[in-house]
Order: sequence, then C-alpha cells, then structure tokens
Amino acid sequence: MVLNGIDIASWQAGINLGVNGVAADFVIIKATGGTGYVNPDCDRAFQQAIKSGKKVAVYHYAHELGFQGTAQQEAEFFLKNVQGYIGKAILVLDWESDNKGDVAWAKAWLDHVQSKTGVKPLFYTYTAVLNSYNFSSIANADYGLWVANYGSDAPQGYSQPKPPASPYWKSTVMYQYTSNGRLNGWNGRLDLNVFYGDKKIWDAYAGIKSSSTPTPSAPTPSKPTPAPTPQAKKNGIAIDNVSKDQATKIVQRVQTNYAWTLLRDKVKAVKQKDGRYTLSIRTGRGKRQEQTRARLSQELKSYYPGYIQSNVALVNGDKDSATLEARNMPASAFNGKSPFDVHMRNFLKDILLDGQTYAEANAYGTYDVRIKGEGFNDHDAPIVLKQIKDLGKAKDVKIDSTHIKGFKY
Repeated sequence: MVLNGIDIASWQAGINLGVNGVAADFVIIKATGGTGYVNPDCDRAFQQAIKSGKKVAVYHYAHELGFQGTAQQEAEFFLKNVQGYIGKAILVLDWESDNKGDVAWAKAWLDHVQSKTGVKPLFYTYTAVLNSYNFSSIANADYGLWVANYGSDAPQGYSQPKPPASPYWKSTVMYQYTSNGRLNGWNGRLDLNVFYGDKKIWDAYAGIKSSSTPTPSAPTPSKPTPAPTPQAKKNGIAIDNVSKDQATKIVQRVQTNYAWTLLRDKVKAVKQKDGRYTLSIRTGRGKRQEQTRARLSQELKSYYPGYIQSNVALVNGDKDSATLEARNMPASAFNGKSPFDVHMRNFLKDILLDGQTYAEANAYGTYDVRIKGEGFNDHDAPIVLKQIKDLGKAKDVKIDSTHIKGFKY
C-alpha cells in the first residue's frame, strides 16, 4: 500500500487541509530554516491536518540564506520549535541550500536530532545532489531517503511512480515526483509525493506508538516560537524557479546595471593626506585576487602609462579581506565623466561578483538566482528590488515579479 500527499511551506499559507479541503493522505510542512526562520503558517496547517485525520511531517531547511549556523545550532533551533510535534510527526532534514557538499554537517544534524528525540529523521534532497557527493555515511546510518526527481513539468494529479535509482540507499521511503501538481482546493502548483508504505509504517518513522496515534481529540501541539533572530546585516535579492535562459539574462543585466551599487564597498577611491588618491579593491584570496591584479595592471598601463606599478600593494593578502591598493594616483583620475574607480567596477564585475551574483540549478529542474549586494543599504534595497522586478518584465526575460523577493544575510 502507498500514501499520497503534499509538502508545503509559507508559499501555501492558508491552504485548506481540513476534511473538505485539499485531498491528501499526508502533509509535510516546513517548520524552520537555519537558526532564525519559523514558518508562520506551520502550526495552523499542522493542527488543521491533524484534526482532519491526515498524517503529518515537519521539516527543517538547512542553511536557510541569512540564517546559516552549525549543524548543532540548527538542530537545536528546529527541536525548540517543534517540541510539541515530536512523537506525532515524521521529522525531516531538507538538504538543498548552499552547503550541499558538506555531508558531515547533514550527518551531524541528523545524529543530533535522533539523540535528543529517539526518532530517526528522514533525509530529503534531489537526485543531482545524491549523484554529486558521497552520502554513504547517512545511508549506512539508516536514515530514510525522501528524494525529488521530476520527469515532467506538465500539470498532473496524484500517481504512484517507482522511485528513481539513488546511490547509497537500497530503498526509498518517499518520492517527490512533481512540483506542478494540481489538486482541487488550491489554485496553484503543489509538490506531490508518494510514500511507500501504509499509515502504520508512517507512524513508525514518526515514532508514534499505536496507543498514541494522533486523533482529532489529541492534545494540541504547542505553537513554534522563534528563537532570537541573528543580526543579518546585508541585503540580498532572491529570484526563484526561473528557466536557465531567464536566469542567465537576469544575472547579466543585474551585473551590468548594478556594478556600481554591488561593488560600491569593494572598489572605491580613498583620498590621501597629500591630495592624491588610493584605488582600493577588496578581492579576497586565491584566483580572484590574481585575476584582479592582472586586470588592474593592464588598465593602469593603458590609461596611466606613467604610473609606477610598484605603488600597487597587497594588504592582508592571505585573508578573506585581502585588498589591492593602487596608491599615489592623481586626483584627476577620479574626476570628470569617467572616474577610474567607476571604470574598474565595470571592468572587474565578472570577477568580483562571481559567487555574489549567480544562478544555480534547484531541485525542481529550474534555476534560482542570488544577488548578494554588499552595497545595498537598507534605503537602497527596496528601490533596487523594484528596479530588478522591472528588469524581469523585459519581453525576452518575462520573470513573474512574485518570484523576486528581498532577503537578509
């Protein structure tokens, strides 16, 4: 026997999970992310699902952008916020953020949660991640696998497909086979899943004893309460679930249109006491530093052939704060219609914005874009967000503005 169900997050806030709502044998609800995010709709959805007789699970999104912590910190944050659900719901680690290759982190989170609850959480990720890193330590520790792999983006209802082959695991507990599910009672896309077992097996994964299976009259679980939120100081913009072509075009246009803003704190002119200027370029270590130095040397030779290149110094060269300084430059270089610092921001944007403005494939067969603008202060951020939404409206891009939002990191 198998069970059919959906997984939801705050994107589906208010969804009707009651007896007359969206049909599902089970509902998996995002509870927390990182060390500071709590889904505000989690408790409402949880209680409504329980009261209608549905099976439930709650998941933690590892390394939520802006709230990244250690495995133990994030496990403790999750446990604090779902303590009223333990023994009533399957616990899950959602593994698809910016630390996908850190298998030891995932294993540590799973082990910590099991040690505190006596319940083995499920491990969720998608096939491309499983094929990219060695997850044998997690599989060998008997943490069940919930895998995502979409064969088609066509609208569809429930089905019971066989799970894809996954390395390291001999069997799959649950399979998320589409992100474009269409069910009565919800006007939009839903993730659809098949659980390979019956309700008793579900209860076993949740650590539910037969005498304490949740019923409509069971005590109401306590509502998650967020721990103090870390002080995320930088502003960023997230663009989720777009095509590869859309992602490529929006990244290029953002880098072109916002090189000045994104790199304002990385490339700047500083006036010296003698009236001359220092061009300061924060590069960090490694290849980025080498590439930046080569381009700076090239541009200094082209625009200021008399400039003495030995005046270029490297400060904190072995640290992430490593900075190239072109010292003793004439004031005239930074005046007029084409200041040299502005020119270098544009000339270096592909190097310095690599890893700061980028696109990457996600679990849904689409792409996510992240714009981590160190220069977006709190005043600029909403203005830039609106402008980037306008960029997305271009005829050859056509990104729905609801896919674009600001975040802190």
